[in-house]
Amino acid sequence: MLETPTSVREFKARQIVSHDADEQAATLFGWKQTYDQLTPGQFVGSLTELNFAATHLFCETTSHKLHQLCEIPDGAWWFGIPVGRDAAGSIHATPISTEVLAFRPGGCEFELLTPPDYSILGVVVNADALMRYAEQYCESTLRQIHTSNEIICIGAQRRHALSEMLQMILREGRSAADASGGAAQHNVETTIFATLVESGVLPTTRQKARHISSARRVQIASDARDFALANRDRAVGILELCGVLHVSRRTLQYCFEYAYDTTPQNYLRALRLNGVRRELSARERGSTTIHQVASSWGFWHMSQFAQDYRTLFGVLPSDTLFAGGASAG
Repeated sequence: MLETPTSVREFKARQIVSHDADEQAATLFGWKQTYDQLTPGQFVGSLTELNFAATHLFCETTSHKLHQLCEIPDGAWWFGIPVGRDAAGSIHATPISTEVLAFRPGGCEFELLTPPDYSILGVVVNADALMRYAEQYCESTLRQIHTSNEIICIGAQRRHALSEMLQMILREGRSAADASGGAAQHNVETTIFATLVESGVLPTTRQKARHISSARRVQIASDARDFALANRDRAVGILELCGVLHVSRRTLQYCFEYAYDTTPQNYLRALRLNGVRRELSARERGSTTIHQVASSWGFWHMSQFAQDYRTLFGVLPSDTLFAGGASAG
């Protein structure tokens, strides 16, 4: 087995390659598993994972058809997303189609049947932590997921977006957390929670929106801006803003559209990008790096940061750098 562990505080990242089904079954953090190989040949499996205090994100690949008996810890929820349109697999004989997620609570054994050359994304979250995070998601009443459910239908488009985001986090999250420590780790974990909530995994009951005056809308948008600037070292999440300001996601959306004629996400991203541009323009060459400045404004996904910067300003961060800023890096 090839393993390259990294540990920063409670954060852990691993990449593992195994050559035995039993060895592969023992790799997943916190799981109880038994893998039975059902097709002949030399087994090869791999695992890439990020572990946080309340979240475990991973992608597992297996070369052969397997029958899996699995169990996660009490108090947790597991969401499983096969990677690839034709690689559904099944949970208790129910196909994991392109419109659904597999789901199981902790403390009870479940059964998976996975085909050869299979990849699956998995997210294990502390159930209470996810529910607390989602309380201000929208003007809705959140309901606990029925733990008897084995699949959750969210639609093909949402599932694809969820899969793409989780794969991006796996690619970029480790280097961000290693380079920037606790702030970036919190940022990555918050992104995982927000991605799950926005994909619609939690059932809700809509409530009627309250009327808010024009002056109050402007004040809410201004308060949100002030809070984001006061916490500039991380990308403040929309759900966190809702909690701090005691408003729903829908209300926050209305306030930003009224005050700034754009969405909260677009405005707050532009606010941080402008902060980076000003710092890069003001710093003397060699005094810092693009990565350091971007990280100080809460950007941990560097390739996405560069793309967003160019979209907004028409130039790359390095162009601003060479026009009078810091050093590249």
